[in-house]
Amino acid sequence: MKVDQQERFDLVYDIGETLLKNGAEVKRVESTITHIAQAFGLENFDSYVSIHGIFLTSHPNAKNVHAKVRDTPISPISLGRIDAINTLSRHITEGKIGQG
Repeated sequence: MKVDQQERFDLVYDIGETLLKNGAEVKRVESTITHIAQAFGLENFDSYVSIHGIFLTSHPNAKNVHAKVRDTPISPISLGRIDAINTLSRHITEGKIGQG
């Protein structure tokens, strides 16, 4: 099954949101989603992460813009979830998990 640009964009957002909700540092969240977006080939990707939310945009072509903004309240810290997402991120950026 081929994963389209929108699904990859949504996955990047979900990964960032999961990290942020579970207590990851803002800089770590931004770094992780940027690396994953590059690995997924998201074009013209921009992100802004604060302690309360994530703002993402991607412009795959002149006709489409993907954007997502959502308030992200912090949940109880879960280092296990952060570790799992970091492992997933490494697998994606190393090409062990593909785009298709």
